[in-house]
Amino acid sequence: MEPSWENRDEVRCVARLTRALTPDEAKRVRALGGFELSTDRVSYSCRHEDAEAYGKLLESALARSATPARSLRGRVITFPLPR
Repeated sequence: MEPSWENRDEVRCVARLTRALTPDEAKRVRALGGFELSTDRVSYSCRHEDAEAYGKLLESALARSATPARSLRGRVITFPLPR
């Protein structure tokens, strides 16, 4: 997490992926709204106190995947997004 430059009340989080999302996974994440997708990461901005809830929401959307992920026991780990 890092402070958002656009809004001081928000933080910017990024989940680095161990593989590219499948088209179905990308569709589910886009349907959640508020998440930005790239080849190897998913990022989002939220209030600091909501960061964990957003991470769990993302994890839940990806856990429904038919394609097994090579992740750390299914956990989504967030790191600061380099600027």
